[in-house]
Amino acid sequence: MTRRQEILLLLAHCDGKEIEFTRQLSEPERRKAGTPQAWSAKDLIAHISAWKEDMTTSIEAFREGRERERRADIDMINGRIFAENRDLPWEQVLDKRQETSGRLQQQVSLLEENKLREERQFGWPENRPLWRHILGSGYSHPILHLAQFSIGAGRSKQAVDWMEATSEELEGVDPDPSWRGVVRYNRACVYALAGGTERALEELRLAFRLNSSLMEWSQQDTDLAPLHHLTEFKELVGR
Repeated sequence: MTRRQEILLLLAHCDGKEIEFTRQLSEPERRKAGTPQAWSAKDLIAHISAWKEDMTTSIEAFREGRERERRADIDMINGRIFAENRDLPWEQVLDKRQETSGRLQQQVSLLEENKLREERQFGWPENRPLWRHILGSGYSHPILHLAQFSIGAGRSKQAVDWMEATSEELEGVDPDPSWRGVVRYNRACVYALAGGTERALEELRLAFRLNSSLMEWSQQDTDLAPLHHLTEFKELVGR
């Protein structure tokens, strides 16, 4: 299987998980209005779609030989996404989700295989291979958000099951330690949110071993807030 085929398969898998997520929501969950501090299911789906659309735009620019400009503050961007979509009806958000997922997959299908390993910033501070940008916006970012929401809705087991399955798939994409460290780190976040403290700490140990640059962010990552007061966590990050 080529790298492009592998990515397309993962994007399709993520699309299926998003559909599964939306179908299991209760009617009150679908209709609930969110706030900038507490997103509703509708806000979450709109957020995921917006970042997939952003990735699609980046690929289009890449194929035309253009580089994306440096992004503004991420919190500001997310705030704008929330404001632009907050009054849209649920059905329109679902239609947009389907459209953006399809457009992303189409753009990936047009990429030449050798281009996927080219490193670009795409508006972010650091260079990464194109395939990592794509899987970040089109797979790991959506799955992490779906897991976070599911935990908050009392469906922790499902969230953990999703993250464990997707982590295994993502780790198999590339043996690079920095990539595998990010995958392990995201799994630790879900364990921490779901109350699995020991499992979260163990995943973090592995993640930091593979990618020590994650230590700095972990100390302000709200997903890991349940661990921040623990002696074991402080020892891990050298505090």
